[in-house]
Amino acid sequence: MDNSYWLILGFALLMFILLLGIAAVRMTAIYRKQHGFYFKSDGTDVSPLAHRICRAHANCYENLPIVTAVVLVAAMTNNLSITNPLALYFLGFRVAQSLIHVISISSNAIILRFLCFLVQAGILLYWFIRLITVSVA
Repeated sequence: MDNSYWLILGFALLMFILLLGIAAVRMTAIYRKQHGFYFKSDGTDVSPLAHRICRAHANCYENLPIVTAVVLVAAMTNNLSITNPLALYFLGFRVAQSLIHVISISSNAIILRFLCFLVQAGILLYWFIRLITVSVA
């Protein structure tokens, strides 16, 4: 399977793992009788950890459509050779960003998380430029 497809599958798996994390934190709160069965979508009513997991998950679903669209266009135009070389790096930085988001909100963690985001944004920009220039040529 092409690396670009692994990127989409890995991204979806990351989101699923985060979703399971949200469920685990919420069910633990219910089990410990610390919370009822209604939850705010951002997790702020459960714990700081729940909030961080919810935000990491939300950040993923805000970005997955963009990444999927780029890979889809690359695949449909037979240009996976543009996305394949950096696809797994993109996924690695996406996973790192989410892990950092869940683990800490310290100043250093926020800076590191932002650097992970910048790398992903740079890769996406590179892919956009390459795909557009290939289609125009």
